[in-house]
Amino acid sequence: MPTLIANNLGLIASEKAGNYVDVTAPVNIPVVTLDPASLATHDDELEKPATTDPVSSKTLWEAAEQADIDTVRLYLDKSLQDSHSKELVNIQDPTTGATLLHLTITSASPTLTQKEADQRLDLLKLLVSHGADVTICNLYGVQAIHMVPLHLPTASFAFLATLLDHDGARIINARDGDGWTPLHYAARFCQPPLQVMQLLVSHGAKVNTVATGHKSCLFGLLANGDHLDCFQWLVHTAKADIRLLGDVSTLGHRATVVLQAAKYGRLEILRYLVRQPDLVGKLKSLISLDELDQARHIIREQQPLEAEIDHLTVLLDKDPSSLVAKQQRKQSRGSFIKRLCRGLWEKVNSL
Repeated sequence: MPTLIANNLGLIASEKAGNYVDVTAPVNIPVVTLDPASLATHDDELEKPATTDPVSSKTLWEAAEQADIDTVRLYLDKSLQDSHSKELVNIQDPTTGATLLHLTITSASPTLTQKEADQRLDLLKLLVSHGADVTICNLYGVQAIHMVPLHLPTASFAFLATLLDHDGARIINARDGDGWTPLHYAARFCQPPLQVMQLLVSHGAKVNTVATGHKSCLFGLLANGDHLDCFQWLVHTAKADIRLLGDVSTLGHRATVVLQAAKYGRLEILRYLVRQPDLVGKLKSLISLDELDQARHIIREQQPLEAEIDHLTVLLDKDPSSLVAKQQRKQSRGSFIKRLCRGLWEKVNSL
């Protein structure tokens, strides 16, 4: 049910239009009910209907969705005259927790044009200049900085730069409800990801933070695409740890980025991992026989990928210090002991 203040200022959609739904919701977070008392509100003076307002035909949130900067500015200027600019710019939908800043980002068209990107960036700058709090989370613990790569994947750099210049120290490593940081989002969604990730790291983003599922940004990058240049930069310059294990499949235990590369068919990165002795050296104590078997199952009948996994298997089999070699020796000893026991049992039974 819309609140009185929301009705008067036109800050939420009509019942016919329905509630705004923020599609950035992490998949593992239960939906809870927001307490309207905890959200930003206005005092009684602003609760009066603005019947003579020149923009009364369009709600403030509709203007934010449409990146109508002139209409948003009129609303903000009016609230500034009443000394309530920050309250208005940070008001939240009591159902989703979305702010005007959130809607500016999440309402971007999937077929974003440069013109629309420029309009939304100008609106974002306007909101920030009027005191928009970039740390506010929606219902799912998602902040504006998380939303940018997801909803503006080809135009993230300028938006993120603006948010970071405004309050970077407080948001650069902010986690959403699934433990994802801005770097996780950039690795997973930005097209291309390299420059955006370099921007985030230059502002202090931690490259080895793991989210739910124990995955670092390397796993997200592999899900994004076969971005070898970005992978190399992360590993060698940003010092991302390729030894971190994540929940990649149904193995029952965590696996390395090798299985993630196989899972998404990232041939260039898989070849790089397999053909670089220093990288194989870091992974050899972590890659198991189960992981190699799972990789083969995933990439069956994909000859180029199979060739790389076969090459890796040979390398690990020849290295006595690798986990694969140790597991094979253990299996061999187990088979020998079983054969010995079976022979002794047969001998005893023959007496």
